Amino acid sequence: MRTSEQLGCIVHASVKTNGDNVNGILFLIQSDSHDTAYMDGRIEALVERLREKIETIRDEEYKSNIVNAVCKSLREKYKNIGEESSR
Repeated sequence: MRTSEQLGCIVHASVKTNGDNVNGILFLIQSDSHDTAYMDGRIEALVERLREKIETIRDEEYKSNIVNAVCKSLREKYKNIGEESSR
């Protein structure tokens, strides 16, 4: 959202889980350029695009995305000491 739309804001997203179950997605957004209602609309549009993508993704593409994400995660260098113990 931040990169594709150039909204001039700080964005953080995380997934809330309970074991293997996804309970929700948290978006934390800070913007000096846009009001809350506008940013909320952009989040809703992003969620809708993601929902449509998930519903229509082919199995091969899904599996490829998972493999690529895991490989990228394993190659990523630690940013702090705490990450070392979590892997």
